[in-house]
Amino acid sequence: MSRCWWMLLTLVGAVSVFADGAVISQVSKGVTLRTDRLGGARFAARPLQLMPPGSKLELPERTRAVVICAGDRAVELDGPTSWQLGTAGCGQGRALTAGSYQRLLPADGRMRDFHGSLFSESRSRSDDKGGLVPVLVSPRSPTFRDVAVRNPKPTIEWTDVRGASNYELNLEAGGGTLRASTVSVQQANCRPDRRIQGLRICSAAWPWEPLTAGQVVELHVRALTSGAESSGEVSKLKLVDSGLGRQLDRELGELATKGFPAATLELLRAARLAEAELFNEAASALFAALEEQPQASVAVRLGDLYLGLGLLPGAQTQYSYADRLLGPRSADYEVLAATRLGLGRIYNERKDPAAAKRELEQAARFYRELGWSEEAREVESEASHLQAGG
Repeated sequence: MSRCWWMLLTLVGAVSVFADGAVISQVSKGVTLRTDRLGGARFAARPLQLMPPGSKLELPERTRAVVICAGDRAVELDGPTSWQLGTAGCGQGRALTAGSYQRLLPADGRMRDFHGSLFSESRSRSDDKGGLVPVLVSPRSPTFRDVAVRNPKPTIEWTDVRGASNYELNLEAGGGTLRASTVSVQQANCRPDRRIQGLRICSAAWPWEPLTAGQVVELHVRALTSGAESSGEVSKLKLVDSGLGRQLDRELGELATKGFPAATLELLRAARLAEAELFNEAASALFAALEEQPQASVAVRLGDLYLGLGLLPGAQTQYSYADRLLGPRSADYEVLAATRLGLGRIYNERKDPAAAKRELEQAARFYRELGWSEEAREVESEASHLQAGG
């Protein structure tokens, strides 16, 4: 990738939101982005790339791109063609729900904070890396807070534990057990899953009566091994407010009727679901988008969401996948910085300060290459704190 790539990122980083910009939601290999702000330089376009005003997409034959404009309009392009971002170009797009563009904006190399303080909390809850305890995959809540679900009987997913004979699921409220259920290994149907490398994911249908509005419950999962009970994890759940649920049903239903390509549809769904704090559904939509469009920028956004939920194995899997997609010669410093930052925070959670410091220092170096001095200083400070012993 050429020097022009980081020049564009430097330009984009200097202006976090273009009032008349656009975000690429889907793009074929071979499509190039050109901007007069850099003397007409061309470079490869990628998903979740912010387009400056006046820039152009050039699509060869048999390529495709979808662009979400600041006015919440989606423009679908098929090559061969050249399309310029502006009022005329965006005017031909289909109308989207208000806020669609804002929700898809890149995070300028920072951790993608989908809502509030999701990423500022302590996330470590168990030994998630050795397969010693079951790790809740879904429905999963951030530490010290509850998470909303739309389905009153959500499917329960957790990671497999070596040697487990059964799994115990408990539903608790007010310090007491409301319901308990035991699931055998055979019933759990534990299987490899691309969301989490090296661990199998088990699942079970919700075994109890449906959740009710206004009720906050705790879901516990534990493994039974040779008669002994392991420690486990807990998620705090609540059924989404009925008014918001109906609004989301309407918005997502309308979105599904627009006929967008699958990757764009799932990215738009994920952004809206995350805004509503339906983080588990958002993660599923992002994973579906990644399956349709295996791009490092999408993998990083999914990794960021998993990290915010404290699902460290899932986050590490996605950051490592982003690394493989980028390749050793990539100059996409924005995605490289976000990947290294995420890995550094995973190692920090796992009490490995040497590895965390190494990753954070690499993230800071990429920020320096971009000219983003504020981000570089913040990450360097974090790394030096680890060096001093935390």
